Amino acid sequence: MNGVSLFSSAGIAETYFKDNGINILVASELIKKRCDIHSWLYKDCHTICGDITEPEVFEQIKNEAIKNNCKFLIATPPCQGMSTAGLQKKDDPRNRLILHVINAIKTIKPKFVIIENVPEILTTTIEINNQWINIDTLLNKELSNDY
Repeated sequence: MNGVSLFSSAGIAETYFKDNGINILVASELIKKRCDIHSWLYKDCHTICGDITEPEVFEQIKNEAIKNNCKFLIATPPCQGMSTAGLQKKDDPRNRLILHVINAIKTIKPKFVIIENVPEILTTTIEINNQWINIDTLLNKELSNDY
């Protein structure tokens, strides 16, 4: 099965996927040094280096995932705004990155999804249209129509 990795860093979360029949063919990461390591470790993967919040980067990720028939998606968005080890700032912009994960799920339509994060993701709220919405509620609401 082919897969896509969002917020892949150097690819540590993907270490044993290939051994278990999951080929990560598309990965995205913001930081160039991490992209370079990922590309070096995973030569069969198209590592896209850029900001997933930029429409052209998101489109490239989406198009590559669809072209490669990715039926598996793993996302490991930053957790510093949610984690008890972090600042837990209610308005931490990194918390909003989950919206891009939801958008990827809805547009790529994988059969299997793993979102790796901290338990506090279930109680974190983000502001959408001047309303504070719980991420867990948002995930269930946004994805229930498609899954």
